[in-house]
Amino acid sequence: MSLVIANPRKRTYIDPFTLIMNDVFQQPRQHKLNHPQKTNVAEFEDRYELEIAAPGYGKDNLSVTVEDNTLVVAAKVEEQKKDEGNNFRQKEFSIHSFSRSFILNDDIDQSAISAQFENGILKVNVPKKEEAKVQPKKLIEIS
Repeated sequence: MSLVIANPRKRTYIDPFTLIMNDVFQQPRQHKLNHPQKTNVAEFEDRYELEIAAPGYGKDNLSVTVEDNTLVVAAKVEEQKKDEGNNFRQKEFSIHSFSRSFILNDDIDQSAISAQFENGILKVNVPKKEEAKVQPKKLIEIS
């Protein structure tokens, strides 16, 4: 397979006591587990297809870029929750973001990569170059 996930994120340990205390006192969690966005990668004769789960994001919040043989899928959303009263004890902005990187080998046609976003799933089609596609079986005549 010539599509490789680059820089997988490491999980961070969170003290269970801290989680419980944050929930009890309704404090925002300062430490979060780093979970890469869930991605399905399928290989076909002529292309790879990535399906990236992006619920809660809009088409305008997503970006797909290719640079230096690396495909980067990223998203960022900033939410401002309106609070009618000014009597809040704590108010914070909510920022959600993710980034996934995939290394592209020489058998990928980088100029033909396309993406569609529908129902919270970003589908990225990564076509193979003609010479990398599976060739049909050829019978060679012996002379």
